[in-house]
Amino acid sequence: SSLPIGTRVIDVPLVSAVFLWPFAGRPHPKNERVPHAPNGPFDPELGDTYLNSLIAQGVTPDEAVSRYLSLDFRTRTNLDRVYELWFEAQGRRDRATGFAFRDSIVDSFRTEQTFLTPHHPGLGVFSALAKQVFERMGFSDATIARVLGPLQIKQFWPDCHPVHPAVAEHFGLNWCGPCHRYPLRHEGTFTFAEFVHRYVAYDWNEPLAEGIWCASGRDQAFARRRLEE
Repeated sequence: SSLPIGTRVIDVPLVSAVFLWPFAGRPHPKNERVPHAPNGPFDPELGDTYLNSLIAQGVTPDEAVSRYLSLDFRTRTNLDRVYELWFEAQGRRDRATGFAFRDSIVDSFRTEQTFLTPHHPGLGVFSALAKQVFERMGFSDATIARVLGPLQIKQFWPDCHPVHPAVAEHFGLNWCGPCHRYPLRHEGTFTFAEFVHRYVAYDWNEPLAEGIWCASGRDQAFARRRLEE
């Protein structure tokens, strides 16, 4: 309301790849927001409704891994229809804003990790989005290159939501497989099966998260104790 009348508004489309995570969108049932994890350890971007249902049934982490890896997706959802709905929706958002993302994502998602989670793009898509926004703001090509050139993906988002191996096979993803390792927070890298086990067990390295958080100008002695844990 404080902006003057006539201020230029740039509409930016939502850019996503939700078809790669057909059960995403709901947080872990135990997900808790704390100061050192503002969105909780398993927020909606890392959530999985199928695993949530197994947790509600009291399924053990080992059994959950076995069930999920052997899941016949045809009994739960239509992956091609999910892709079709995404394709139509992204096209509408592109046309409404004058941006262009749908076709470039279609051309690249099988050969590179275009998205880290359903709504968090990798460096390539993020840079393309930022470049188109900066161009509309009137910045020169040289300025845009200077800003975007040094970016690394670790500066943008520390988490990846692993893609189910059956989904990867269905869509022909050649950049990942059952043993592909995905970074999660600052805890290391995990395979899809390891992620599922940790998710169902609600297992995360809370001392590490709290230690990192406290080390940023807060209680240094407490941070050291937590990091040592």
